[in-house]
Amino acid sequence: MGRNIAASYLARAVNLLAFLALAPIMTRWLGLRRYGEWLVIASMLPYLALAGMGIDQTLVNRIAAAARRREQINGLVSTAFVAYCVCAGLAIVLLLLAANPIAKLALPGSAAEVARPLLIVGVFYCAALPLNAFAMALRGLERVDRERGAAAWAGFGGAVGLGAAAIGGCGLVGLALVQGLAAVGRGVVAARRACALNRAAIPRLKAFSARTLRGLIRPSLGFFALQMAGIIGFGIDNLVIGHVLGAEMVPRYAVPYLLVMGVEGIFATFQAALVPTIAAQYARRDCSGATATFGLSMRLALLFASTGAIVFLIAGPALLRLWAGVGVYPGATAYQLQVSLFFIQVMLEPPHAILVATTRHYGAAAIHWLDSILNLALSLWWVRRWGLAGVIAGTVAGRCATSAWYLFAAALGVLELACARLLRELARPLALAGAAGLAALLLSAKLAAGATVARCVLAGGLAAALIAAFAALALSRDERRALAGELRRTIGKAGYA
Repeated sequence: MGRNIAASYLARAVNLLAFLALAPIMTRWLGLRRYGEWLVIASMLPYLALAGMGIDQTLVNRIAAAARRREQINGLVSTAFVAYCVCAGLAIVLLLLAANPIAKLALPGSAAEVARPLLIVGVFYCAALPLNAFAMALRGLERVDRERGAAAWAGFGGAVGLGAAAIGGCGLVGLALVQGLAAVGRGVVAARRACALNRAAIPRLKAFSARTLRGLIRPSLGFFALQMAGIIGFGIDNLVIGHVLGAEMVPRYAVPYLLVMGVEGIFATFQAALVPTIAAQYARRDCSGATATFGLSMRLALLFASTGAIVFLIAGPALLRLWAGVGVYPGATAYQLQVSLFFIQVMLEPPHAILVATTRHYGAAAIHWLDSILNLALSLWWVRRWGLAGVIAGTVAGRCATSAWYLFAAALGVLELACARLLRELARPLALAGAAGLAALLLSAKLAAGATVARCVLAGGLAAALIAAFAALALSRDERRALAGELRRTIGKAGYA
């Protein structure tokens, strides 16, 4: 588990550092309009992952439950690989037919510039889809470290290539080629690692099983619904802004949003690394460990969300302007709502991990769909009234009305955990987070808006104080020892991938 978490954080760190390095390059070398067009293209790419029909997570869970039975693993990988190939071929055909209409819908004023690079990068992404079978095999075999290591190398190479293409003036087509090649390269590295780790991960056509495919389809449809709802919930904002306000407004919203969600991804990575282990425990009907992990994860989520929100709200605006330029700040209201979404999403990661790992996700898929539809409707309505702030307000309102309460209720039901017990466990952490947040508001109000150094010092001091208080008052001695030992092992193994 420590090895998997270490590699997961390595890949996440590479992606976050790549974004931190690329954003100022893109805004300065491409300009806000061209960068906005690229961000809209990038926002469409996750939709291509839907061609996999949600098989990814089902494949991970089934391989984890197979307990290293070679024949069963080979049948799962082979069946999934063939299914991916068929889905990828159909997706390429649809993309060839729909690239121009999609570009006209997303960016009416830039359709001619966007259609060709969208088609190029889309074909590469579809070609890389069958290679997902190997990445999921590594996850199911509890070697997340090898899969995340492949992602880290691809992320690093892609970032270098994108920066060179932007500085070299290669335009959107050059960016599309680099992004597409990085996606294929990631899959190739994962394939080599999976096949070297376990020969059962090598697909064989004769091992394809229609019965196995039928067994994958039903739970995969639920994961597909979750995946689509998540993409709509988090990826639709840029498309709404590009369609209504134009490409040049997209970076003002997207850069701070990607920053706060990139930091949120640090905690999401921790939870995702635990999913295969939780799935294996649940298959053995060992729920006590999952319950204990859930309680600790909730406390850590509260600490992470509170600390991040304090730093973002106090020091974030000044650092954002200094880093990426004044033109990327969306305004105080929109930015504060983005930080609110960061807090909400961090708190939803632990219950979401429970539902995904136990394949009890069908209700979550339905509620995510409702969340996404509400988000889209409100964003389209409010963007015309309040601009960028209306877009993020629609996202926050939709999340609070749906997923924010349902995921907790569903996870508690799976674990057979009483809500009162969870609230008792979180009472002290909630009090600490509330006190730190109130102190942040009071002290921040006394500082001038442009006092960048003072705000950074204040944010760092409050964050450190909150972490120390949590360690002393919200974690047991055994938990502190376990976390400290895990942290040392994580740091020691971070270079393994």
